[in-house]
Amino acid sequence: MRRLYRPKNDRGGPYNHRRWRRRRRYQLALEPLCQRCKAVDLVVVAQLVHHVEPHNGDPIKFWYGKLESLCRPCHEKEHGRANDNPWIGEDGLPLPPEQQAKCEREHMAKLMQWEIDDDEDARRTV
Repeated sequence: MRRLYRPKNDRGGPYNHRRWRRRRRYQLALEPLCQRCKAVDLVVVAQLVHHVEPHNGDPIKFWYGKLESLCRPCHEKEHGRANDNPWIGEDGLPLPPEQQAKCEREHMAKLMQWEIDDDEDARRTV
């Protein structure tokens, strides 16, 4: 038999519950900007609500734990899913070869600069 409704997201469980969606809406209305971006003086609209303390399936922590509003990039960084690979575009597809070469040069220049700075700091402290 076919389902008469479609879940609101793919996560399932309590994230599809009306109570969670209401709590999420309230949090985003309370804090509409990404709190981590705001801490470094950036104004970015929050898209996601993150449990500050991981709930690990505990219903008390899930429903009553502290929340923070985050933009998608900050939330992905929090969970180790950030796109730190300079050869992958924001759309998730590989960059064209000429852009990959440019990114590789920029990446290597950045690494070389970090090594020089580290050496200079070491020399100053000696």
